[in-house]
Amino acid sequence: MRKIYISLFITTLFSACQESTTEINKKLRGSLDQGEFEEVTEYLKTVDTTAYDWETYNLKGVAFYNLKKYREAVSAFQKAIGKDSTHYQPFYNLGNAYYDQEDFVSAVRNYSFALNLKPTEPDIYINRGNAYFQSVNYQKALDDFDFAARLAPNNHLAYFNKGRCLGLLDRNQEAVEAYEKAIQFNPTHGASYFFLGMLYIDMQNPEEGCILLKTSSDEGYETAEAYIDQFCNGSS
Repeated sequence: MRKIYISLFITTLFSACQESTTEINKKLRGSLDQGEFEEVTEYLKTVDTTAYDWETYNLKGVAFYNLKKYREAVSAFQKAIGKDSTHYQPFYNLGNAYYDQEDFVSAVRNYSFALNLKPTEPDIYINRGNAYFQSVNYQKALDDFDFAARLAPNNHLAYFNKGRCLGLLDRNQEAVEAYEKAIQFNPTHGASYFFLGMLYIDMQNPEEGCILLKTSSDEGYETAEAYIDQFCNGSS
């Protein structure tokens, strides 16, 4: 699941009567941190919307997003932006809500708005890259993953996603290097072993490919099993 931006405080919810917006938001952040998404939506029914600021709407959207109520999440994030459009979090979260509904054009647009406000956040580049990838725009996706890797040199997902794009762009040796970087920074990431293994098989190196596929399976990447049966023929 894509990362959702909230601040984290541990507390519990109670009546909203005579509470300030700051107090309300603190309670919401704490409950979201504890996974109390339904409780947040119920609590907000007791809060007069005149007490809402941009963060209140953003936190409301986070609750609905985690409940997979995307229409309500989109509405809340849009209201957060309407209250104050100078914060990147509602744009980023709105991008996530559109992404999960497979509206990748709207996802890219909102991730881009978020990047205008927070151009040094690698997660936004990774998510926009994923939206470009799903739109079959592999070069733009690669550009975003590459930039994310420069911002966060130890981020295995940036390198993994770079590998996916490079392979589809027939830049196989660069793809190998990207997957190897992903494995270097997360040696238990089964998907990196799997796609690297499949790339080696495509490059006519089935022995190395099968070793990687079996490592992928060992790391819990279940998809690898069918490909081991297909390509490896029980080789050790």
